[in-house]
Amino acid sequence: MSAEPAVRAFYAANPGAGPLARIGVDAARRGVEPSAWWRGTAPVLTERRDLILALGGRTLHARLYRPRREVLPLVVFFHGGGWVMGDLDTHDVPCARLALEADAVVVSVAYRLAPEHPYPAAFEDAYDATTVLARRAHALGFDATRIAVAGDSAGGNLAAAVALAARDRGGPVLAHQVLIYPVVDFDFDRPSYHEDAFPLTRDDMCWFAEQYVPNPAWRNEPYAAPLRAGDLRGVAPATIVTAGVDPLRDEGLAYGRRLHTAGVATSTLHFPTLTHSFVAYAGAVVSAGAATSLICATLRRSLHRERASAITTVRGG
Repeated sequence: MSAEPAVRAFYAANPGAGPLARIGVDAARRGVEPSAWWRGTAPVLTERRDLILALGGRTLHARLYRPRREVLPLVVFFHGGGWVMGDLDTHDVPCARLALEADAVVVSVAYRLAPEHPYPAAFEDAYDATTVLARRAHALGFDATRIAVAGDSAGGNLAAAVALAARDRGGPVLAHQVLIYPVVDFDFDRPSYHEDAFPLTRDDMCWFAEQYVPNPAWRNEPYAAPLRAGDLRGVAPATIVTAGVDPLRDEGLAYGRRLHTAGVATSTLHFPTLTHSFVAYAGAVVSAGAATSLICATLRRSLHRERASAITTVRGG
């Protein structure tokens, strides 16, 4: 699979910092600090403010986005960055766009990062934040019966794990999960890991795993690797988003198939000519912007209870 010319041109003009294993944690984090190409222009919203979430002995920063003054569904969002990088600012524009186009309140959560806080810290932060936000529905002005979790890459991993835990731990009840090119396993030998992919590589993913799940035994736990869960029945309806030029493509598609087989209403949105992280360049590449809008529209239909098919495969790009 090959990336379209506009995507290749974008990365030629915006090269990365280099192999993560060589540059290290600090340089990797500096490399994803908000920049003009990542941020783009955030849409104007009715409300955008920072929150502090108290989670039983620890606090997390979060940011709330509200498109209009009305009781709306809630989307709890977890940013990507391999559990090592990223923050509220790197994903500010995508979250604002998600709020506007999905017509929902979005709360982006700044979970603890590895390697300082390895698994299960980020997962427990994500689950506890979702639980606390569900309890604060009235105070924050959203509909507690329409809560979704969403995230990109490592954030997609956390969203999938929260959906599993919500089923296993008796709540909160989730209406949907949106997994954007998610990490759902730590098997680095699927065919997509051996193709020519960028900006994320197989070596990068191995390095991320060493930071987040340094103990190999953890890599078999469902809340670290949701694809390893023995039973997926009863989790929230899902939208799985995959890119053709991405090492994570095959595991994302496999997770979508497993969810569907388990009886979970699942939509799979596959974009063969886009790469990992295409949401980050949605403001610079037309097809990436269209793909991002399609993700938002799919979530909007689900949360606003518009009719959607049980499983749909969409090929864009």
